[in-house]
Amino acid sequence: MDTYPMEPNSKEKVREPIVEGLLYPEDPTKLKDLLIHYGVSIPDPPGSSIGILTPHAAYDRCGMLIARAFRAVEKRQVTRVILIGPVHRDEEDAIFLPESTRFRTPLGDIPVDEEAVEALFSSGTRFLKNDIPHLEEHCLEIQLPFLSYHFPKAKIVPILIGKSSVSNIQLLSHALKSIFSSQWERSLFIITSNGSQVTTSQEAEKEVDRFLEWIGKHDWKTLLQERSANRIGACGVGGMATFLQLFGSSVRFTLLGRVFSFDEKGGKGVVYLSGSIDLK
Repeated sequence: MDTYPMEPNSKEKVREPIVEGLLYPEDPTKLKDLLIHYGVSIPDPPGSSIGILTPHAAYDRCGMLIARAFRAVEKRQVTRVILIGPVHRDEEDAIFLPESTRFRTPLGDIPVDEEAVEALFSSGTRFLKNDIPHLEEHCLEIQLPFLSYHFPKAKIVPILIGKSSVSNIQLLSHALKSIFSSQWERSLFIITSNGSQVTTSQEAEKEVDRFLEWIGKHDWKTLLQERSANRIGACGVGGMATFLQLFGSSVRFTLLGRVFSFDEKGGKGVVYLSGSIDLK
């Protein structure tokens, strides 16, 4: 598949990868071969969902789950991909948009939809254009090689949610609806979240069950409350809450896979999961 050339341009700011060679291969050939391997290993038929829920960890832990999610949207013809993920460091009361105009991957640069970013930035004072959170955060980067491989012509709208408060979720969902509601057909949502915090397998599975329960009930406010009370460890609950607030009871979530991945120390670990998101 064609990829974007990495030609220098003094007028552009490029967000460089921070976990290539650590969480996924930095060599383009090895990375592409791995993505091809995932593709031929998945029995699922190609789908056309409007969005996906994906994990963000090393590919040897969750790469197949991400691949299954991308298979669920493989038939889509999209020009814009809206990526929503969490800030893992201090949860500032803000929604962070990039200053960068391109995000670099080993498979090529992916252009940012600058017009869309500007429209979101103008939607409220809690939208901040700040590259620092994006430069420190890996959750969206993990998705980009898959995105570059499957949708090489699409532009991206990278969004990091600081504090997953009711007001921020309402603001973001309102802005997305106002700007993009006439363009859903050509847009794809990628919401990234791990399923639990680092804990025992039993507790992690309980957390994921609660996460999936409230998604199934379309109850985004309870999702936020459960996360705030530490009864749900899903770090990207804000992205899922945004989607539920945006589309309400029309959302149909299909779980594609879940895996408990042990940490090497102490027998604890994290549940990673992926799913497809459709509208009834």
